[in-house]
Amino acid sequence: HKYLSLAVGLGVTLLGAALIVSHLRSRRRNLADTTLDDRERVYFQRQFRRRMLASSLLTLIGILIPLGDELIVPWERFQRAWASYWILVLLLVLCVLLMAALDWLATGAHVRKSRNAIAKLERAQQELQDELQRLRERRDSDGPSSTRQNGHI
Repeated sequence: HKYLSLAVGLGVTLLGAALIVSHLRSRRRNLADTTLDDRERVYFQRQFRRRMLASSLLTLIGILIPLGDELIVPWERFQRAWASYWILVLLLVLCVLLMAALDWLATGAHVRKSRNAIAKLERAQQELQDELQRLRERRDSDGPSSTRQNGHI
């Protein structure tokens, strides 16, 4: 029993710490990326904050699990303290889940905005290609003599 809570707590703590390291690496890459526009920079900054908070809470939860199982005074004598402690741990888990849901929603909104921006660029590209095709057709219909007059072949 005591080794199970220690193993679970250690696993959750290591997961949280690994996620923190991953978020820090992603943050460094995003800060160095000169191709990001302001909208993307703001999105990645907020994403970093959300994910760091959730990962930090996860690390804390991993520490609190074995701590609550082993180091809290015998729960038979202090049932309210024991219950309050585990309610706090559950509230922290709820906060992690809430942060994950917010991150999921924000990512979906970011993807939609990015797809809309790409679609707008593709439409503009198509319009330019259509205009280029019209100009080529007009040039070809005018014949080769009109292009030579302008100094172009």
